Amino acid sequence: MKHSEQLGKNLLIAWIFLLGLVFLSYAPGLSGGFIFDDYPNIVNDKNIILQNFGWEEWQRVAESGSAGPLKRPVAVVSLAVQIAATGMEPWFLKLGNIFIHLLAALALGLLVSRLLGVWGQKLDAPLSLSPQQTTYVAWAAWLAVAIWSLHPLNLTSVLYIVQRMTSLSALFGFLATAAFIQLRTETAFTHTELR
Repeated sequence: MKHSEQLGKNLLIAWIFLLGLVFLSYAPGLSGGFIFDDYPNIVNDKNIILQNFGWEEWQRVAESGSAGPLKRPVAVVSLAVQIAATGMEPWFLKLGNIFIHLLAALALGLLVSRLLGVWGQKLDAPLSLSPQQTTYVAWAAWLAVAIWSLHPLNLTSVLYIVQRMTSLSALFGFLATAAFIQLRTETAFTHTELR
């Protein structure tokens, strides 16, 4: 078996194990109910309930948030969609938050691998890593995700339903930064070759 095939197989097993461990770490919190800011922002806020699936209704729900000047429409709409699908059940809403956290963990893995992949590279040489460097990058990304996703600091953003906005912010921030690094790296090499 080639080095890259073995690395891919080992990493797949490690990622599945890590994501399962993260899920199991947060699963005991699924049985809890609504708490603190969940009440004014979700339970007692009838504006978060979708009456139909027309464009005007989506817009109404997106603009119904009360947190901050932008009203956090992505978090509000994601909660409204989930409530429409599963009802006002904290178990399902927390499960949704756990899955968003898992997606954010994968996005962080992508970001760290992009960062480490370009770290130390010369801008006048195309990006290519040796098999040993590829192994280091892959396992370093896995380790960074393990530390971040299992860290107790994330507990409130995952298990306090209203804090979904924090996990969504992390998810989109990681994805945007990884995309920026990828595009910046590609354009840096393209412009260098044109000189």
